[in-house]
Amino acid sequence: MTSGNGDNSYAHNSTRQGSVFKALQPAFSQLIESLPIQNLDLIRIADLGCATGMNTVSEVDFVVKTLKSMCAERCLSLPELQVFFNDLPSNDFNDLFMLLSKQKLDYYATGVPRSFYNVLFPRGSIHICFSIMALHWLSQVPAVVEQEGSFAYNRGKVWINGNRAEIGRAYAEQSQKDLRQFFGARAHEMASGGVMFLCAMGRPNSAPAHHQVSAEGEYCGADFEAAWDDLISELIDIILFGEGNRGGREQR
Repeated sequence: MTSGNGDNSYAHNSTRQGSVFKALQPAFSQLIESLPIQNLDLIRIADLGCATGMNTVSEVDFVVKTLKSMCAERCLSLPELQVFFNDLPSNDFNDLFMLLSKQKLDYYATGVPRSFYNVLFPRGSIHICFSIMALHWLSQVPAVVEQEGSFAYNRGKVWINGNRAEIGRAYAEQSQKDLRQFFGARAHEMASGGVMFLCAMGRPNSAPAHHQVSAEGEYCGADFEAAWDDLISELIDIILFGEGNRGGREQR
């Protein structure tokens, strides 16, 4: 993920993720409203795989707005709110908290830089946990995929569409291992009556693991493979012909 606020940054290239969350809001709101808040003085909220940018701020603002509406309808005082923003240490937390510093916050904000495949919080401490478009990322590339001579060696490719079934199974097994760790960690952390809302990319049950297809039947990630191939081609041209003569001819 590209940090900062440049044209190529995640913050400026995450419109689709924002659209997905907007479509999910009715279901998420209904889930939040099932939280028993009448005896709570503090509500802890965890955004797992938070990234950065206005999507991050908007998602938490939606949770806070829903809680405020619940309290108003039930004639309750709004408990204090603490929000944990979690992502990998490589996430641009500096940019995120600079953005938060410009907002009028109704909650205490804390950064948690660690993989969400680990236990992140004390036992029974989290009341609302959510993760939007992050859980499909694996904790690591399966070791057998990177080992030359392995039955599942992927020859350095960045995608698995159309590859051998062994490669797909290696990724599927890694995903299953990661999900067991994820839910085991959340079982430790979630408070009694707490709610968890998850959204991640997936594939139809009818599609094997080595054919990653969308609901419309399109190959997800095919554009990633094409972009990678274009990059390799560009690098080869630069090496063979020089920066000003890509493709074997002068660029004007």
